[in-house]
Amino acid sequence: MILVNVEQGSEEWLRLRLGLVSASRFKDIMTNPRSKTELFSATAKSYMLELIAEILTGEQKEISGRPLDWGKDHEKSAQIEYAFEQGVTVNEIGICLTDDKQIGASPDGFIGDIGGLEIKCPYNSANHIATVVANEMPKEHMAQIQGNMLVNGRQWWDFVSYDPRIDGKGRIFITRINRDDEYIEKLQIKLTAFIAEMKHILKKSFGIEWNGVTVEESK
Repeated sequence: MILVNVEQGSEEWLRLRLGLVSASRFKDIMTNPRSKTELFSATAKSYMLELIAEILTGEQKEISGRPLDWGKDHEKSAQIEYAFEQGVTVNEIGICLTDDKQIGASPDGFIGDIGGLEIKCPYNSANHIATVVANEMPKEHMAQIQGNMLVNGRQWWDFVSYDPRIDGKGRIFITRINRDDEYIEKLQIKLTAFIAEMKHILKKSFGIEWNGVTVEESK
């Protein structure tokens, strides 16, 4: 693994993510196609085109809106409350890359030597409440969580859902997700095929050889 110590959200962080297959979008790649004869779903193909556009133009699709801003505004409070409740220190990091620099993840933190952290602050309180009532992480986040462990080799990940609008019990939900090597193996196979197809399109249609992002490893 390559760890790059840049501030998440900074210009350098955004530059490093251009064309990078990111853990936050692994769920798109893992969606099932409608036909058994197809390898990738329409969602996965759309994401592939986004990445190709980033590589060709050097520009990233701008994503904004109230839900995103809400999450950013309250993530730090969630981290502090989580650290207090668990009695741990959250080590903030920049971005983790696989050795080939083609797959990356930006964890919300490392915990000790083998753990990690993912924080969600839903804009819609009903989504947070549903997680608390179900007492489990929504399955839609599994690809991102296991994908983080694929990239950085850690053994468990704490998932946090946080809503500051709720007072008292239920304000913060914490559950630990253990490494699932069987799931990670399937994810790795899908990611390998996805990247191979993306590189094939870049070479065939645009004459470009893409071998990952350019970065110096942080020691």
